[in-house]
Amino acid sequence: MIDDILLFLKVVDAGSILAAEKKLSIPHTTAARKIDALEAKIGKALLIRSPKGVSLTEDGKFFYNCFKSYEQKLNDLFEDNEAKVAGKLNVVLPFTFANDVLIPRLTKLLLKYPELELNIIHNFNKFNMKRELYDLAIIDYAPMQQAQKIKRIGHTQTVLVCTPEYVLNYGLLDNIDECNQHLIVCKPDSKGLPNNKIRFYRSDDDDYLEVKIQSKVVLPSYVESKSFVVNHQGIADLPRYLVASEIKSGKLIQLFPEYHTGFIDYYLMRNINENDARYKLFIDYIYKIFENLSDNDLEKSA
Repeated sequence: MIDDILLFLKVVDAGSILAAEKKLSIPHTTAARKIDALEAKIGKALLIRSPKGVSLTEDGKFFYNCFKSYEQKLNDLFEDNEAKVAGKLNVVLPFTFANDVLIPRLTKLLLKYPELELNIIHNFNKFNMKRELYDLAIIDYAPMQQAQKIKRIGHTQTVLVCTPEYVLNYGLLDNIDECNQHLIVCKPDSKGLPNNKIRFYRSDDDDYLEVKIQSKVVLPSYVESKSFVVNHQGIADLPRYLVASEIKSGKLIQLFPEYHTGFIDYYLMRNINENDARYKLFIDYIYKIFENLSDNDLEKSA
């Protein structure tokens, strides 16, 4: 019941069940069901729900005010227990995600939990989690081994970018049909062969435009592709979180801003027990990173 009360508080603070879904690793349908169960258990309606969000009933206001003060006390208690986390955690991460998202935010975690050791590994090839000694892995492709339990934990859009200097030197790519006249980075496909096609999506649906590009340069990582772009060598489609600040500052230009070029989905696999304190601490930290980035940069999945 404590978990349901804390969920109720989070929903109220977020303003709606859908908004709370973005901050919690729980589907909005599950959250709604838990709120219904809480109201049934105490025999009072707590929330008024509408398409615009939720508001509190009089009983809901009383209930919220009674338990809000306990939320911080519970958080403090959980933090005291987390501070005792100790031992090594072997983690596989995508290179770009680790380099640009996790590592710049890592010191705070390690200072807070001095007994925790993180061994971060980059595995550029597909692997069988069951045969490895890794504790957990976050990967940016759909795993092949169906027997392995996986969970989609987040996703980001990719967008097509170049520098203003590139535009001055080679012209602005403003017609999708002219993509093959520009130097655009190709990525290798699952077999290591150059993928010389780019898809343009207007929204999150499956409809897209597909165009061919020259396969003059193939780069395996987004870090390399970004280096290629920022040095004014050409164009690449890159994760939005990787280029959001440069687009905002004008150092990069997002080409065809009404389109994105696809999604990168992030999946979690683990060999470690989900109740292990090291695992719970690290995955909660990953979720917080997802939450703290802009909704348009990197989104957490329920």
